[in-house]
Amino acid sequence: MFVTFKRFIFNKCLDFLPSSCFGYRRFVLRLMDVEVSPSAKINSGFRAYGPGKIIIKDNVWIGQNCRIYTGGFNKVTIGENCEIGPETVFNCQSHNIEGSDHRAGKCIHHDIELGKGIWCGMRAMILCEKVGSGSVIGAGALVLDEVPENVLAAGVPATVKKELSR
Repeated sequence: MFVTFKRFIFNKCLDFLPSSCFGYRRFVLRLMDVEVSPSAKINSGFRAYGPGKIIIKDNVWIGQNCRIYTGGFNKVTIGENCEIGPETVFNCQSHNIEGSDHRAGKCIHHDIELGKGIWCGMRAMILCEKVGSGSVIGAGALVLDEVPENVLAAGVPATVKKELSR
């Protein structure tokens, strides 16, 4: 609960920093219990919700207005050299589908892991557990299933469109 409260308060503080204040933003994110590399660049509008662990590794670029939702005590890891487009969303939680009187059943949680060198286009929504290293996620993609390494995945729902060279 305490981490969730800290994230609520410090999310508001981040609004007062210009987009280019990467060092100050990293400092505030550390106060929110986000593990963030000194070389990561997180732009304005970034939000972290929930008590789960968030790890942002070396040379990561996160565009404006990205969101990470952790439910329970899940972990979101963004690997080295990733480029995350603006307004991309990561969500570790969903619900089982139940009967017609109340479809949103028991809440379920999972970790999300992005490998190294991934490029996520603008407004992608990452709901799966793993995106393999070297992959590209198209703008606006809804990623429901695991994405293998070195592929281009796009669409709603996202499917592999082509294999990429190493």
